[in-house]
Amino acid sequence: MAVCLPREKRFILTFCEILMSTFRQKQNFDLLVKSEKRFRELAELLPEMVCEAAINGKMTFANKYAQVQFGFTENDLAKGLIFFNFFHPDDRQRVIDHFEKLLSNEHINNKEYLIINREKQVIPVLLYMNIIMQDHLPIGFRAVIVDISERKKHEKHLENLASVIESTPFAILEADSSGNITYLNEKAQELNPLPDDQLPVIKRHIQTVYETQNKVSDTIKIHHQEYRCFFNFNPVTRMVNLYIVG
Repeated sequence: MAVCLPREKRFILTFCEILMSTFRQKQNFDLLVKSEKRFRELAELLPEMVCEAAINGKMTFANKYAQVQFGFTENDLAKGLIFFNFFHPDDRQRVIDHFEKLLSNEHINNKEYLIINREKQVIPVLLYMNIIMQDHLPIGFRAVIVDISERKKHEKHLENLASVIESTPFAILEADSSGNITYLNEKAQELNPLPDDQLPVIKRHIQTVYETQNKVSDTIKIHHQEYRCFFNFNPVTRMVNLYIVG
């Protein structure tokens, strides 16, 4: 029976510890590779721009959607593209400040920025960014860039529509199913408050329109003057719109 000397025993124990440590590192590495693979597969499925970059801003990954939007390829990526350079010059420092605050563990709400696409068009986006940590140290960041240009167009359209409603020469009111007024444009505010003797009639028409979703018209007297009133159900807001024309 072989007997290990103390020195040999220490050597064997040290060797076993190194072997187990190497095995654990390989397991962790394999898990990391699998996790990274799953992330990149998911990123390719997203209809948004997804990027990864090192701590110095050098991009290490961009999904196909981002490559198409910014107009570069995998070969260009390997040459060392800087993530921050894809943002409009007026916003570039703001994005860097955003990143530095995340590094300092500050809570940052997702903010709007401007990017420049491959056609040199300026596009408004929302930027979602988080820090990549390894061994408790930051080694880079991931970013999801969401194109909000269509939303901006819609918001502008609503602003224009609101401006038209406010400046129209007839009164526009909005009411809920109980007849409570939830909105009045400027012209309607001039007629407000509506006369008490006409309120039951107005509320009855509002409830009828809300229940049947049919249009109703009537003539009511406000401040000794007759007005033609049109009641209409709005399926988007689930409210009743009231138009008062003198």
